Amino acid sequence: MRISFLRNAMRMVRKLFPAVLLMGFFWSLVSCKENCERKPCENGGTCIEGSCQCYFPWEGYRCRTHAASKFTGTWQGTSDCVSDTFRMKIEANGVELKLVDEPKHSFDLRATLTDNNTFEIPAQNRGTIVGRVTITGRGTYRGGLIYLDIRYDYDANFWDKECRHTLRR
Repeated sequence: MRISFLRNAMRMVRKLFPAVLLMGFFWSLVSCKENCERKPCENGGTCIEGSCQCYFPWEGYRCRTHAASKFTGTWQGTSDCVSDTFRMKIEANGVELKLVDEPKHSFDLRATLTDNNTFEIPAQNRGTIVGRVTITGRGTYRGGLIYLDIRYDYDANFWDKECRHTLRR
């Protein structure tokens, strides 16, 4: 009797298993669709399976956060080129960034976001007491820090150098 009960139970499971699988599949489709209808993505983001896929420069849960916002503010910096610490203020206007050395304001650099965690510093010429310098570089946001890799090319070949600056809040 016990064996026949187990056989019947196994037959029932084999018959019902495909139907249960199919119901689970349809339920997941309906659930994802409902999540997308209830939480619409903003700024051109697309809802896929209940999650927003954001387009540059937007990020976050519903594509509400502009990528530049993580860069803006005042940062404390160290460098492998100089022994002193420094402060840098970063301002944003859309995907354009402005980096200002504070409090000296000895330089300000323009930069452009290239993706949500990276910006490029195009070639910019500055006059200094030892001549003209061309500054280029790139910044990367990772783990709450900004890593600035900047190249300084002096016209007089006085001090051509690549420096790594690390910024933290």
